[in-house]
Formats: sequence, C-alpha cells, structure tokens
Amino acid sequence: MLEEIGKVHKTDVLIVGGGIAGLFAAIRAKEFVEHVTVVDKGPIGKTSQAYFALGGHQVLLPGDDLEAWLSDVVYFTDGLCDQELVESIYLETYNRIRDLERFGVEFIKEPNGRYKRFPTRGLPHVRGIRPEPHGLGGKVEIEALFKEAQRRGVNMLSRIMVTDLLKDGERVCGAVGFGVRGGEFYIFETKAIVIATGSCSFKGHYAAQAFSTGEGFEMAFRAGAELKNLEFATLWMQPAHYTWEALGTSFPLGAIILNAKGERFMERYCPSLKEMIDFNYIARACAFEARKGNAPFYIDHTTIKREDLRFLKDRAGWMEIHVKKLEELGVKPYEEKQECMPAFWSVSGIKADLRCGTSVQGLFVCGKAMSIDPGVTMGSWSIASATVTGYRAGESAGRYAQTCKYTNPDPQEALRLRQELFKPTTISAGADPKEAIKAVQETIFPYEIIVIKHEERLKQALEQTKAIRNELIPSLHAKNPHELVQLREARSMALIAELMLKASLLRTESRASHFREDYPNRDDKNWLKWIVVKQKGEDTEFSTEPLPMERYRIKPERYYMDNFVMPT
Repeated sequence: MLEEIGKVHKTDVLIVGGGIAGLFAAIRAKEFVEHVTVVDKGPIGKTSQAYFALGGHQVLLPGDDLEAWLSDVVYFTDGLCDQELVESIYLETYNRIRDLERFGVEFIKEPNGRYKRFPTRGLPHVRGIRPEPHGLGGKVEIEALFKEAQRRGVNMLSRIMVTDLLKDGERVCGAVGFGVRGGEFYIFETKAIVIATGSCSFKGHYAAQAFSTGEGFEMAFRAGAELKNLEFATLWMQPAHYTWEALGTSFPLGAIILNAKGERFMERYCPSLKEMIDFNYIARACAFEARKGNAPFYIDHTTIKREDLRFLKDRAGWMEIHVKKLEELGVKPYEEKQECMPAFWSVSGIKADLRCGTSVQGLFVCGKAMSIDPGVTMGSWSIASATVTGYRAGESAGRYAQTCKYTNPDPQEALRLRQELFKPTTISAGADPKEAIKAVQETIFPYEIIVIKHEERLKQALEQTKAIRNELIPSLHAKNPHELVQLREARSMALIAELMLKASLLRTESRASHFREDYPNRDDKNWLKWIVVKQKGEDTEFSTEPLPMERYRIKPERYYMDNFVMPT
C-alpha cells in the first residue's frame, strides 16, 4: 500500500541532516544497528553550516580545570546555563577530537607539538583549537566524517527534503519528504529518528545560512516535541558588502570597530572587554549608535600585530578565493577599513535531555537543532557541542532501535501528507514563496525588533507574522520542486518567527542575547528559568522551567552582561 503512494525506504535509524552532528550520529549509530540512513536536502559532504566555518573546537584537554571552565560558561550565560549538559559536553570533547584525528583531520600545533589554542570572548579559561589548513577546517572535517560514514556502510540520500514525521501512538515510526529536483515523494519507515538540521537563520547574511531555515524545529514541534530558548536569538557581525569569515578571529587578535565619525565607540559601551565582548553586545552597541545617527560601521585591522595579521590572512578555501577577488577589485579587507554590520545569526532549538532524547519516543536531536545555550556565542562552541551531541544522539537512537520493532506507517496519513505537500503545485496561480521569505526577514531582522526589543514593537511584529502565516503562506504557489523547497522553508521560518516573538514578550527582563528596552535589567528572582513551548491542538502552549540550582555546583555570582554599559 505504501509503495502505491511513494518511494519507500526502510532503515533502523533515520538521520535528517548531513552536517557534523548528523554524520557523527550516523557513524555512532552504525555500531548498534545494521541500517543507518542520512538524508539531507543538499549534497551530503558538501553542505551544512560547519562546511563554511573555520572548524574550531572548544576542547577540555587532559589537565584542564573543568570547574574553572564551567564557571566561565555560567558567567558568560548570565547564570542561564544547563550546567549538567555543558559539563557532560566538555568531558567528551577531547574524545571527539581524537575521533576526528583517527578519521584523518589534523589540528594546528605549536612547535612543541601541543595544540595551538585560541582564546574566546574574554574568558580566562575556555580555549579552542582549529584544524589544518586554516580557513578550510570545517570542510576538512565534514569530508573526513563523510568518508568514514561511507566506509562504515551508512546509506546517504542527498537532495531529499524531509517535511513531516509519522507516528504510531506516542512514538515516531517514519517520515515523509520529496526530491528537491525531481519532486518524487518519499516515505521512510524507521525505528528511530535523529534531527540534525541545524538552527534557524532565516536565510540571513552569510553563505551557510541559505539552507538553515528551521524545518527540523517545525517537524519535531508538530510531532509533539518541545522547543526551548527561542527568545535568545544569536547576533553576529558581518562584512556588509561581501562574505568572508574572520571577525571571530579578528577581534581577539586586536581589530577594532569604528563608527561613521571614526570613533572607537566600543570603549564607551564595554570599557573592560571592548571588541572582545560577545557579538550580541557589539550588535547592541551598533544599534544604539545607529539611533544617534553614527552608522555605518567599519572594522579596522591595522591595530593587529604584524605576525597575528599574517596568521589571519593565511587561509585557504572559499574565504581565500573571496579575499583574492576583492583584491582584484582594488579592495584590501585587511589593510583598509571595511564596512561591517550587525546581522541575525541563528536561533535554537529543540528541547532534549542529556542523552539527546526529546519528549517524543524514538525522536532524538543534536547539534544546532538542539537547544543548548541562551544565544551567546563562545568561539568554537557550536562545532564542539555538535560533535558530542551528534555522537551521543547516534548512540541513543541506535540503542533505542535495538529494543523495538518496525511499525508500519499509516498509509492514509502518508497519503494525506502527500496531498498537503503537493497542493501548492496544483493551483494555477498564487504568491511566490520568495515573497513570504522576504516578508519574514523584513519582520524579524530590523534592529528595533531583534536587537533592541520593546513590548510595543514586538506585538506589532507578532501581528505581521501572524498575517504571514494565516494569509500569505496559504496563498503560495510552487511551479516546481525548487520553489516547493522555498515554500516549505518559508512556512517553517514563519512559525519559528512567531514563537520567537511570543517568547521574547514573555521574558520580561534582559539577559544574555535577549535585551528588552522596557525591561533593561536582569531579574534573577523571577527569570532564572527557561521558556518552553509545545503544540496543543491547533494552538501553542508556553511554560517556564526553573533551573535546578539545588543540583548545580556553580552558583551565579558574576554576570557577563555587567560588562556592557547602558547608554544614558
């Protein structure tokens, strides 16, 4: 019966997303079950957020002080830290580095053979390491993991977009999707599913964000999983007119930001850390400066030491190509002041336990799709946590699949989802999916909405988002599979945008990356808690979850946000 509806694929563990977390999950799951499948809407081994990154990892090396590292993170997250999760991740980071080295990845070393370690965001203890060659580390890691997964017999299905999960009672039993080129309908029968689709970036201003649109959040949410920490959007600084990854390295090495008047304004907002502060606070300072008419902003590399600048410029891959193209046009990004701007980076994600299990039986999550932190960006943390949670989710899914039998998905539900999926391709006319994507971006991205929040503006944006979901999305028309991908991405983005705005309205304080202009202070009495949301019928239900401080070793006594001086 299912074969009459679409192409059926049977596998013990299905992993949705082929980035670092997904590939690590596949490699580990294969040690427990015979059939493991990775499916991705892009070309596996040539995509994911990590593919375009430097590939840095925070790693707790033998001899490092775990409690000091954990204390740094509690401070950095303004106390809103899942200490048990962070500690468990740090304890496994070195093992995952050793795995990558066995798979062929080399890391930058000092002349004495020790790992070259890089500081992050002004934290005294936390350090990261990076792969060789500099500038191409993420690509090297993805390709090494891809080859290892192939060697172990993991099945790879590229260019298939998974859109919905299938359930048998309270447990997942499958998923459906379509080929992004030919439009074929796929039905996956499985015992366990791992969501590794990355964060939601709303197709923002960066190469790795074009495909990071939150569909993993949406399918898990609609299947009954909870989402968490959506009010904490991560902000970033990006070159305004071209793309290259370096600012995360540039500032620790001594680069500075200037406003339109040529002033180094970060000294006013953060006298202690200046540009070394987390990017969320730099974005906030830029927003305040823009209000005063002091935009645009420029990054100046001339303050970096010559030997450090040489290291910064010594890079390979797409970043090297971009810099060379700029130089051919007469632009010298390291010798001249270059315009830069705050940009929306990402938001996460799905709530999970320490073993990466969600509130839905048989459904696991890892990497940036999993809610791990309140939007702050410790350098090299994302990939480090992706390797650990990917490995852990793969093991959890594999062990779970060992304990249960296949349950055939309901053919009627599969047929219903197929009809719903392809309905926009059957109507003769309608709005272009790009209109909806642009509408969501124009609602979320303004600094008065996502950087400097206020109840009145958040409510206005929320009404706009509801109109997009209720009026524009249902009117969309897709002429081909490529547009159908965009349509489904727009639908996911609109849902996540609405939930972000609602969560931002609920948190009546400022903390970490969340800043409310009408509630500018931290409220430890009422808000040392997480905001959780789940679907209830056709509506959503928000709740709060206090941090279990009685179990945590580190009691918050100092707060990173206190480094930022509010303008009078």
